[in-house]
Amino acid sequence: MESEQIKEEKRNPTSMIKFLKKLPKNTPDDYGTLIMELTKYNPEERIPLTIARLELENLFDENVLWIDLDPDDDDSETPTPDTDSSSITIETPPTSTGELGPVGKKSADSKNPINPTKDRESDSSTSANKRICDHDINDSPTSIDPPNLIFQRNRLDENYLEIEETNRVTEIKKKVYTIFGLWEKLVDTTIIHRLEALCRAEGLRSRDLLNIFEENPFESPNYYFAIGFFNEHGFGKFEDPKAAFENYSKARDARGKVYLGWCYYKGMGTQKDPQKAFEAFQSAADQGCASAQNNVGWCYDIGFGVHSDPVKAFECFRASGEMGYATAQCRVGLCYEYGKGTAKDLEKALEWYNRAAENGLESSKKRANEISKMIAGGRRRNFLVCSLS
Repeated sequence: MESEQIKEEKRNPTSMIKFLKKLPKNTPDDYGTLIMELTKYNPEERIPLTIARLELENLFDENVLWIDLDPDDDDSETPTPDTDSSSITIETPPTSTGELGPVGKKSADSKNPINPTKDRESDSSTSANKRICDHDINDSPTSIDPPNLIFQRNRLDENYLEIEETNRVTEIKKKVYTIFGLWEKLVDTTIIHRLEALCRAEGLRSRDLLNIFEENPFESPNYYFAIGFFNEHGFGKFEDPKAAFENYSKARDARGKVYLGWCYYKGMGTQKDPQKAFEAFQSAADQGCASAQNNVGWCYDIGFGVHSDPVKAFECFRASGEMGYATAQCRVGLCYEYGKGTAKDLEKALEWYNRAAENGLESSKKRANEISKMIAGGRRRNFLVCSLS
């Protein structure tokens, strides 16, 4: 089929129904439903792979472990079960249509399998007791109460899944925190793209990633910042500026204070307040945050939330630049180029522009090239003046 034909077939729900009809007749209906959920045309409508895995594990317990040992032997006499541990088999529920297929250890006497139908007629309580696997039994089955074993096995399975899911949740949260750890180097849009890429790699939707945090609350700066960021940008939900502001307020680390400052600057989830924005930036800068130090310099530069002071602005830009913040390094270059807050010095301007360019700031590369030409031109003029004199 051509690509467009394939797309058209996938869009058509009747195509999937026809496909399901081609599955083996004894395929449980629940498996067909799961296939439909996993193969919907719109990716957003498909269930996450993590959920599909849990569904498959549940279906395995409900369907695969219930295998009819001899469905055609209903007319035979009820056999006497072998009491040796190697003869333990698995019963078929009344609705099962599974084919003959022993699971676990084979009977020592293959001519005397346990007939599940006759067992249910003779003793319904013992029929339920046989829904166990050979790995549940260490000694003779007569020495252990099977219902307790079933309960114990199910409880262990649940604990295993819970531990496994907890470990996976922890790993996913660590990966999210790693992405947020690059907040000073990445713009918010890039952070969102990386979160989306993480979702695709983990088989999650954005809503699923949000649920991981909402269902596993933890009072930490990382947690509150993540929830604040999700609410600010509507990741996995509708944008909620007020919730973003509240969570940034709870983060209390330098990163949270910087984002809190921008909330006051933009009036996001709260009233615009230049002074509180400046105070939030200053508080983060006092904690040694490079980008916050740059923001404080910007406030002094334009007089936002504080009186304008070019000298203090330059000092803040320089302090931030010394910590490696590229934007501040570029601003130090501008200060030296135009003599703003410090003496004009093209050589130093070029030095700082180059430092910013080395950190990947494209605009600084252009400024560095311009300053280089200006310096070269000035040297040529000085050379000509000296020669003429």
